[in-house]
Amino acid sequence: MAMLLDQKAALLRQIADQGDFRPGSITTATGRCGNANCRCHRPNEPGHGPNFRLTYKAQGKTIPESLPTMTAREKAEREIEQHRRWQQLSHDFVEVNASVCRLRPLGEPQLSAQGKKTAKTIQQEVAREIEQLLRLIFGERRKPGHLDSSIFIRRQKYFNKRAVTSGGL
Repeated sequence: MAMLLDQKAALLRQIADQGDFRPGSITTATGRCGNANCRCHRPNEPGHGPNFRLTYKAQGKTIPESLPTMTAREKAEREIEQHRRWQQLSHDFVEVNASVCRLRPLGEPQLSAQGKKTAKTIQQEVAREIEQLLRLIFGERRKPGHLDSSIFIRRQKYFNKRAVTSGGL
């Protein structure tokens, strides 16, 4: 059980340390422009492109976003990769948490005979703090797919406070 709780805490730290991310795919588009005298309208000419685009779903619709420069494309690739990493970490976190739930015994007393907190009570407190942290990180979105920057400031303050009061996670 202790090993699973350590894995759970490690996954939470990795999730909290994630950089900017967003879902989507990078696609290319080629085509002909509206200028009838352009070279793209000549026979056997390939047309313009490839033009890179980031496509993603928002409210059930596919949204294309132009990536006009190599720098913009590389940035989008990094963000998409971070999103895939976040998906994997989230999946792993749910699996570890499910294992913890299956192993956790039913109804232990809250205090030991010496009047100290039991391991169960401490685990419940940690679980509540983790839930608060996840709400802080992921629960306060202004737009789908866009995090409010003040969340990151509050997250840093939270970690600083935790490090001071408890000596770290």
